[in-house]
Amino acid sequence: MRDRSDGSLGMPYQPPAWAPSSLLAQLSPEDAEALLAAGSPRTFARGDWLMLLGESGTYVVVLTSGCVKVLGDPADGRTTLLAVRAAGDVVGELSVLDGEPRSASVIAASHVRGRLIEARAFHALLAARPRIGQVVQRVVAAKLRRQIRHRMEIGAQPVTVGLARVIEHLGTEYGQPIPEGTLIAVPLSQPELAALVAAERSSVERALRRLRERGAVVTGYRRVIITDWTALRGVASGT
Repeated sequence: MRDRSDGSLGMPYQPPAWAPSSLLAQLSPEDAEALLAAGSPRTFARGDWLMLLGESGTYVVVLTSGCVKVLGDPADGRTTLLAVRAAGDVVGELSVLDGEPRSASVIAASHVRGRLIEARAFHALLAARPRIGQVVQRVVAAKLRRQIRHRMEIGAQPVTVGLARVIEHLGTEYGQPIPEGTLIAVPLSQPELAALVAAERSSVERALRRLRERGAVVTGYRRVIITDWTALRGVASGT
């Protein structure tokens, strides 16, 4: 992991910046400030590794700006995009909580700022502020439930429907309003979108074309903009 101190003395609580279902968005202002204060500031350039699959979980990182990709390594040797995380999210918490090796790698998809909290300090904070621990458990459970639900749906629906649901989720969690619509703040390539939908790239290319024809999205290089939420949700619902 390469990291850098950003030199800041504090990290003010900024609710509007956090993804709606993220850890920081669900904490009270006091608990959010306590969580951020427990860590030291770090910055990561795009392509920097925050953590690696199989290593010991000695710290968590609370993201305060930017976005990261959570990567797995399946048996065939291809790196697979498992999830994305952005401002307000925490990464590395599962390994710190259960003491097992990291179950995935995390890489910066953009310039990222965060607070690195050592495992001992994280456990001490959860003991001192039980409400934070309760929210952490709820966030972990929500992630696992979403992954299970997503895996159950994969293969049981057309690729276009699955892709529409993924884009709807990303837009809700990580969307930024721009004049053209809602920009998904996480830069994703077509192969990465294909990994999230568990489909071939060619199938995702056709699905994106259908979504563009419906007026639901416009796309560019590592860029997806939701232009019509109603149309997108109609496709996501299978209509």
